[in-house]
Amino acid sequence: MRGDHTLCTTAEGIERLWEISRPLLEDPPPVRTYAPGTWGPNAIHQLIAPNAWRLPFERAWRPSKQ
Repeated sequence: MRGDHTLCTTAEGIERLWEISRPLLEDPPPVRTYAPGTWGPNAIHQLIAPNAWRLPFERAWRPSKQ
């Protein structure tokens, strides 16, 4: 780590992280349950979309039908 700060952040970066995280911490979304051994609930796609990274062969994000 001596001289290489690529994996470290500054105090300003930590303060910014707390600043932008505050709304989520103050009003967290509901907990979504899912079956053990699975990758998680399908609702995760709506949580991260449309900014989710996808492999070229994966289908594009579609809005929820809720």
